[in-house]
Amino acid sequence: MSDLDDALSYKSTPDLPDDEGKALLAELNKLCGAIDFDDNGRKRRRDSYERQYAETVLRKAVLDASGRFSRHENFTAWLCRNNCEHIEAFDTLRISRDISNEVFSLRQRVEMLEDQMKSGNDLLRKIVLLLPPEKAK
Repeated sequence: MSDLDDALSYKSTPDLPDDEGKALLAELNKLCGAIDFDDNGRKRRRDSYERQYAETVLRKAVLDASGRFSRHENFTAWLCRNNCEHIEAFDTLRISRDISNEVFSLRQRVEMLEDQMKSGNDLLRKIVLLLPPEKAK
């Protein structure tokens, strides 16, 4: 995509002037590209130290960039409006929130299963109590 295409497709945000927003997106895209390719354009191995380091640099840059917005949700929405979900995927705050939501959901399901097990145990006890003594053994 050329600079002209980027400029035409850029979606602004009230949190940043357009020139700062465009520069920020360009920097984040550059850092995202550095994960897969080195400075010479060679593809990085998935398990390479350089790739892991590039991911860490991008995650830090994403955290720093999100601090420039009044709310984290505004940052996330801005990235998505500008078709930068590939960058948003490295947002550790979003990842933490997603994990937290999943843990909460799992806890609710475990509590529900425990309640169902308790109800099942209570039902079995009642059935055993209703059986004649010779069949209860």
